[in-house]
Amino acid sequence: MKNNIINSILPITFFVLITIIFFNKFIFKGQIPIPSDIPTGMYYPWINNNFGYPVRVPFKNATLTDTVSQFWIWRNWAIDSLKNGKVAIWNPYSLAGYDMSPWFHTIIFQPSNIFYFIFTKTTAMGTVVSSQLLFVLLTTYYYLKYITKSKLASIFGSVIFSLSSYNIGWLTWGTVSFSLACLPLILLFLEKKSYIRLAISVLFCILGGHPQTIFYCLLILFLYYVIKLEYRLNFKIISSVVFGITMASFVLLPSIQIIKDSIRDKDVFINNQNYGFITYADVLISTVSQNYFGNPGTQNYWGTNTMQEKLSGISIIAILLVILYIKSKLHFSKVSKFGIILIILGSLLSTKFPLGWIIYYFKLPLLSTSPASRAMLLVVFGLTLISTESFIYFLKNKYKYKDILESFFMLLLFILTLYFPILYFKYIYSIQDGWIQKFLELDNVNYNTSIRNLTLTAFFSIISLIGLLLTKYKKIFLVILLLTPIIEGLYFGWKYTSFTNPKLYFPTTPSLDFVIKKQQESKDYFRIEREKAEILPPNMWQVYGLSSYSGYDPVYPISYANFLIQNKLTNDYTRYFENDQNTTKYFQDNGLKYLFVINRTKDGVPSPAGEPPYWTKNSNWIKVFQEKNISILENTKYNPPYGLTNKKTQDKINLVKHQDNYWEFNVQNTTSNTFYLIENNSTNWEVKINNKKQNIDSYQGTFKSVKINPGSNHIIFIYHNKLFYIGIIISVASFLSLTIIKYCFIKYDK
Repeated sequence: MKNNIINSILPITFFVLITIIFFNKFIFKGQIPIPSDIPTGMYYPWINNNFGYPVRVPFKNATLTDTVSQFWIWRNWAIDSLKNGKVAIWNPYSLAGYDMSPWFHTIIFQPSNIFYFIFTKTTAMGTVVSSQLLFVLLTTYYYLKYITKSKLASIFGSVIFSLSSYNIGWLTWGTVSFSLACLPLILLFLEKKSYIRLAISVLFCILGGHPQTIFYCLLILFLYYVIKLEYRLNFKIISSVVFGITMASFVLLPSIQIIKDSIRDKDVFINNQNYGFITYADVLISTVSQNYFGNPGTQNYWGTNTMQEKLSGISIIAILLVILYIKSKLHFSKVSKFGIILIILGSLLSTKFPLGWIIYYFKLPLLSTSPASRAMLLVVFGLTLISTESFIYFLKNKYKYKDILESFFMLLLFILTLYFPILYFKYIYSIQDGWIQKFLELDNVNYNTSIRNLTLTAFFSIISLIGLLLTKYKKIFLVILLLTPIIEGLYFGWKYTSFTNPKLYFPTTPSLDFVIKKQQESKDYFRIEREKAEILPPNMWQVYGLSSYSGYDPVYPISYANFLIQNKLTNDYTRYFENDQNTTKYFQDNGLKYLFVINRTKDGVPSPAGEPPYWTKNSNWIKVFQEKNISILENTKYNPPYGLTNKKTQDKINLVKHQDNYWEFNVQNTTSNTFYLIENNSTNWEVKINNKKQNIDSYQGTFKSVKINPGSNHIIFIYHNKLFYIGIIISVASFLSLTIIKYCFIKYDK
């Protein structure tokens, strides 16, 4: 019994050790794996402050910007509200206010959010990110152990999948990797016919908060059921999956409505990015040598698309094992057949032809609005399954040295092929005149990066070969086969992941403090704006409780987008709306009070001695504060973002109270009138006038308005997301139904 306990604890201890090593800067130095260096190192007003650094905060990986311009801002805001007993679904801080999904926007019900109730905010963020790696390691291990019956092979497969660039590269988001960790659990409980736990695993996968990853996890579940389990009709399994989905109704129902009413299907961004398709060459190169085109973490990436959309790298030893397994033409198990299908399907979905284009042509839900390349998840998981099967054959000594060497030379041939374009360029470069060489210098630097990183891949390939040839020396064999993917994963992960001082998570600056104080002192509600430049990027003002008509979100109301297009404030349906000199004036009479701008010299260089933008040099704007090269201008034409359409001199409007989802006004008006509120409307808003419910009318096609009678009017707008509460009822009913089915009615499986 003692030996069994030790044997059970050893893998867990090993995985904990890997997690500690990977996140040592967080665990021992307190640096959080959140790229807080992006705002503080790249944008004003923060870069006017060095925050303890000699010059200014150095930034590492700009590719991760969405994590700090969207997800952690929204998540932290929602959890702060939850701590106060409120479920935050209405976001008043960007894009004139809009419904925000509790599923993929705020991820408010992801189980790992429990850390927010244990630790400080930044420590909780770091714990959420780091715990995902341990979660994936454990769940993949237990799943593989169940289907392979091999502890060593399961440890190997777990390391391969967990330290793949796909999983590592998405850790910082705090969403994708959590859902990925639920995938092995889903397959494990499907195998074990553990119906309640299967449903809960599906539920947790959905609560992970990344719709496209969730879709692929459910697709893998379906294919696994059809291929691996040979589609044995089992009512309990089917009901478990269905109820697992319906148990998430409290996040799904409001989110479906939010997507339906949003610009998501019309957003031109995905079209402009060629739908995120990658080439078959990218599939092969990124899978075998993820850093071939450099790495944004070392700021030398030169490939097409962003690396974030080409994360398919997996340990070279796993690639070698897969080649060996397929080449040897051994008996293909159901697991390996399933893995091959995933590799083929993932490659076809990630590339445009012959299959990928169909998704975007027919606008398939959850897929057509996201980059195609994320289907590489299927490739990574498929490679993991086959390499694990191949590992088992090694343990059984079923491979011949001849097969090992031939497989290695096949892999080496592909690696050498990747050298050819580099060597050809280097030759062409060497025979050019000096001025042409200078013109090609950047390309030369890029190819040097490729040579260095490809050589590292070749080195690991040789180490892998040595490990495979030493099968008879089991300890050396196991050390090489386990350490190689760990070293590769750590190398990529430390290069790609930012670790920052928690004090860098949106610190205040004098200019921000000025506006925050003005907001606290104001009896009215106002919004701020910023020059469309390298200053206070979209959404980042939300951290400070500031609001704007601008913002960045691919799921904001189409009614607001229509309003912007009709008034020629933007040209198309796009996830970005940033006011500039042509559009800012439109909002000057509607709640815009302060404008952040950069003072520049005549040469356009930011400088304290410079001038604000030329278009602000009029009587509409006065400078009220300056922080080095940042000026804050006050709108002299400011009016609150609410009022009466036919206001008389004696009419009065008093804002009594405002919260994220609540407005309260006292209005004295002499004639019948229309009260308007420049905030986007939604079917979830209700209004009471003098304690009587009234209908909310549309104002300018997107905002709120109500008709009021002469006299004193007490107006209350309050937000209630009805679908959220209906979803709670459906979720509870689904769980009860599943329990009844499991224990009461179904006595047999077909």
